[in-house]
Amino acid sequence: MLNRSRELCLKRYEKELFDAQSHMALYRKYSYFLSESSMRVYEAIYAWRDHVAREEDESPRFVLPNHQMFKIAESPPSDTHALFRLCQPVIPPFIKSLGAELVDIIKRAHKVRQAHLSSTHSSTHSLVYPLSVSS
Repeated sequence: MLNRSRELCLKRYEKELFDAQSHMALYRKYSYFLSESSMRVYEAIYAWRDHVAREEDESPRFVLPNHQMFKIAESPPSDTHALFRLCQPVIPPFIKSLGAELVDIIKRAHKVRQAHLSSTHSSTHSLVYPLSVSS
């Protein structure tokens, strides 16, 4: 028993690496279907959450729980009051303190989407990201 404990104590915790596709593992796990616009917002929120968690040395789920992140992506808020309403009944501490920053990031993600649609002239086209099923 003492040897197992000693081995466990010697193991070093390493945080997961963040890359451009990190958000997809969680997306697949939760089996959500997001529109292309909502997916861009989700990607932006995921990156923001990861950044804040690393800066503050906190768990990403403490910064913003997964279910709330998807809820925000599905119905992007236009201001902090709308963000707080989406996070009810318990607003995470980092959302209270950094909510304005997150809303700004969400708005920028929407602008990127709108600019993309304008440049391709396909404003009525909305894709849904399919889930890839692994066997």
